[in-house]
Amino acid sequence: LHRVDRRQRQMCIRDRQKGDILNNAGQHMMLYIGNGMVAESIETTGVRITKLRTKGYKAYRITE
Repeated sequence: LHRVDRRQRQMCIRDRQKGDILNNAGQHMMLYIGNGMVAESIETTGVRITKLRTKGYKAYRITE
């Protein structure tokens, strides 16, 4: 999500929905899975499910 694409739309993070991608200036990305939880990739442990963090993140929705 480093470039603008017609299929992605930046959302207000408060309006997030399941499947939205949260991006921290290209440094880290998480997938919002609902109920205040995200899935994220951690280099040392693999994928983990954890609580949503919003500071410094922008939300994007992929549209068709």
